Amino acid sequence: MYERRRNLVVRPDGRLVNVARPRGQLFVCASGCCCGRVEDGFAPVPTELFHREWERRRLRNVVHLTIGGCLGPCALANVVLLLFDGQAQWFHSMNRDRLIFALYDHVDSMLAADGVLPPAPALAPYHFTASSWQPRPDGQPVDDFRPRRRAESAAAEAAHACPRGAGGPDSSTRQATPGRRSASWPI
Repeated sequence: MYERRRNLVVRPDGRLVNVARPRGQLFVCASGCCCGRVEDGFAPVPTELFHREWERRRLRNVVHLTIGGCLGPCALANVVLLLFDGQAQWFHSMNRDRLIFALYDHVDSMLAADGVLPPAPALAPYHFTASSWQPRPDGQPVDDFRPRRRAESAAAEAAHACPRGAGGPDSSTRQATPGRRSASWPI
């Protein structure tokens, strides 16, 4: 038998509130550095369709929808991130009605299966990874190793250092702002 459980949290004002714990969250980039920017030659993001379909399928407390700004993988445009049961699935070029319907059908399929599924064939060409902890959908190896070179770090530090000692060229007349520290001033 189903037992109703609540996720009660005390707010800073002392009020006890129930916070919904959805199975997933759909993040839609609609106003980033490339996503939806038609003036720069990118396709528009159909935000109204994303929202209308989300409401029509009654997903509010199951898979939450967030339409906002940049999600990070700026080499692609019109990106969405679907988090479901702790797993991330990224999709690019989500700017056609049929793709948005396919994305919501994918969410419905995962809810029916009670777990994460690979994207359907209609979405597979748009599926990618943008997180170093995930393998690529096509199984190809990825070389994400980006060592921080000590020489570059040392050069960057030297470029930011003051030329005449710790206090800089006019340290005798400079006053520190209370509560603010600077790397060039002694602590």
